[in-house]
Parts: sequence; structure tokens; C-alpha cells
Amino acid sequence: MEEISHWGGFIGLTKPLGEDWVLSLLYNRVNVDGIDTLDAHTMTGNLTYYIMRNFKVMAEFTGDLLGESAAHPEKEHTGVIGVVLAF
Repeated sequence: MEEISHWGGFIGLTKPLGEDWVLSLLYNRVNVDGIDTLDAHTMTGNLTYYIMRNFKVMAEFTGDLLGESAAHPEKEHTGVIGVVLAF
């Protein structure tokens, strides 16, 4: 089995915006030496509204910050809109 050298990390920030709103930001960076297709460099923003303590709606967007290359031919941005209900 071949050993793979890699490094990475993340940093996040969560800030309440009033009583019912929460803003979250997350930065991710991963570099895998020799396997460029596994590299990641993203920034995610999330806005959540709490309708009740166990019921929330949220919108989230993740932007791809990697430059285009042979291993990463196009940027892949994603977004999610969701409802979370817990009991």
C-alpha cells in the first residue's frame, strides 16, 4: 500500500443575527500531493432561520475556489435550500 502525503484544514465562523437568524461561514482547503483530483478549496455560506427550537429553514451556497486545470476542468458550485425538523 502506497503512502499518500496530504495537508489541509478549515476555519469556520458562526454568528447569530438576532434571535432567530444564524449566519455561518466555512473555509476548506485540502491538498493531496500527486493526486490533484482530490484537492479541495471551497468557501461555504449558510443562512438559517429558526421557526421553532426544533424546526428551521436554511439556504447554503458553496463556491469552488480552485482554478481550472487538467485535474479540475471546471468549477463546481453547489447550493442547497432545506427544511430541518427534529423530535
